[in-house]
Amino acid sequence: MKTILIALFITGITGCYTSKEIEVEMVQAELIRIDTISRHPDNQKMLTWRDQDQIDYVSYAAMHENYSLGLRMMVMRRR
Repeated sequence: MKTILIALFITGITGCYTSKEIEVEMVQAELIRIDTISRHPDNQKMLTWRDQDQIDYVSYAAMHENYSLGLRMMVMRRR
């Protein structure tokens, strides 16, 4: 009986374990556009970034944060 329980326990532990690979890559993107948007309860900045493959990314920031066009930052992109 103990042998069966131990075997089931080991099978349960190893069966739940999966290895995952990272499926993203880091690329540099350049800030190309800054917009002000109204959201409740206050305004925010919408930042548009573009990488070397002409893919656009959008992020949001608070109004008190300062960004300049042409700023480069690393972003994660799916492989």
